[in-house]
Amino acid sequence: MGKYILKRLGYMLVVFLILSLLMYLVYAMIPFDRARAEVEELKEVYKTDPEGFEAKYQELRRELGTDQNVFVRYLGWVGIMPINGEYQGILQGDFGYSYQYDRDALDIMIEPMKNTIFINILSTFLALATTIPLGIFCATHRGGKRDTLVQTGTIIGYSIPSFITAIIFIWLFAVVLGWFPVSGMETPGNNFTGWQVIWDRLYHMMLPLLVMTFSSLG
Repeated sequence: MGKYILKRLGYMLVVFLILSLLMYLVYAMIPFDRARAEVEELKEVYKTDPEGFEAKYQELRRELGTDQNVFVRYLGWVGIMPINGEYQGILQGDFGYSYQYDRDALDIMIEPMKNTIFINILSTFLALATTIPLGIFCATHRGGKRDTLVQTGTIIGYSIPSFITAIIFIWLFAVVLGWFPVSGMETPGNNFTGWQVIWDRLYHMMLPLLVMTFSSLG
C-alpha cells in the first residue's frame, strides 16, 4: 500500500512538472516585458539620458530574472535555481506578485483555493453516494431499460469535458430555469448571519457541485 501511494505521488509530481512547464512556456510567449513596462514610467526622468534609461532597463531585467532564457526562469520560478543569488520560487513559498492587484499572488489565491478544495471534496462524496447505489442497481437490473439509461448517462457525463458540461448546465439551470445564480459565491449586498450565510454559500455552490458530480459519474 505504501509503495502504491509513493508511486501515485511520484506520478503527480511528474504531471505537475510537465504541465507547469508547458503553462510557463505558453505564458512566456505573451509579448509583454515587465521590466520595460516599469522603466517606461521613468521615461521622463531619463529623457535626456538614454544610456541611463537603458542601464535602468537592464538592471530591472536582472532583478526580475527576465535577462535569462525561459528554462532558467522556469527553474527559478519553481525554486530549484537561484534568481539574483536567492532561491525565491514556489518551493520557498513565494508564488510571485500580482501587479494588477498590487498584492502577493498567494493572498489572491487563498480564497478561490478554499472554494475549489471544498467543492472537489464535497463533489467526490456526492459522486460516491450516487454512483455506488447506481452501480448496485445496474448490476441487479443488467440489460434493462433503466440500466441502459443509467449507463448512457454515465458515459455521457464521463466523455464530455467538464467545461462543456459547465456551460450547458449554466445555460439550462441558471439561464433557462433560473434555479441557480450564474456566478459568485454569495448574494451581493446580503446581511445574512449564522445559518443564512452557510445556506447562501451552499446555494451558490450547488451548480458547480452538480457539474463536478455529473462529470464524475463514469
